[in-house]
Amino acid sequence: FRAAAGARLWSRANAMRAGPVSAGGRILLADPGRHRSTAVAIRTGATLWTVNSRLTARAANPAGDTFYLSNVAGLRAVRAATGTVRWSVPKANGALAADGRRVYLAAAARVTAYDALTGHAEWARALAGPGRPIRAGGLLYTVTKDGGLAILAPATGKPVAAAGGYTGLTDHVVVAGGALYVTRGWSLRAYRP
Repeated sequence: FRAAAGARLWSRANAMRAGPVSAGGRILLADPGRHRSTAVAIRTGATLWTVNSRLTARAANPAGDTFYLSNVAGLRAVRAATGTVRWSVPKANGALAADGRRVYLAAAARVTAYDALTGHAEWARALAGPGRPIRAGGLLYTVTKDGGLAILAPATGKPVAAAGGYTGLTDHVVVAGGALYVTRGWSLRAYRP
């Protein structure tokens, strides 16, 4: 749909989004009846490439040339233009964030940062049930399973700020307009540095 007026741009039967991200004007679609994924142009819906595999795009790099996928097969970097795999890390499955230099994976009891070009692990930080990582404002944020907030340095994974005042959080944070927005139960709170 066109954002300004709500007019439909295109439609595709037997298709659903295969993840919440886009890359360079492309989105991934899954065919629920088949084991297949298709990349389409956002503006036209035209098919760009198809693979006989069920892909889930969990992040994309800011340049828009790479989708990052994470599922039971592991973590993979896939070229957004062609669908070819650039690199993969077996058994690495979880929520993702990407900033162009690193891909951050939150799973089980840690956050791990991988080099965005090679897939090599750069650092890992033990955390109690980290949720979806958010990379914004020069920092990496993740809510933990006990409702706390971890604030880490993206390059090293070291804690950079005491986050003790944030408790009872129930969803990932949002950083926008110089403010940190958190959800606590049924309330939304905003904090300024």
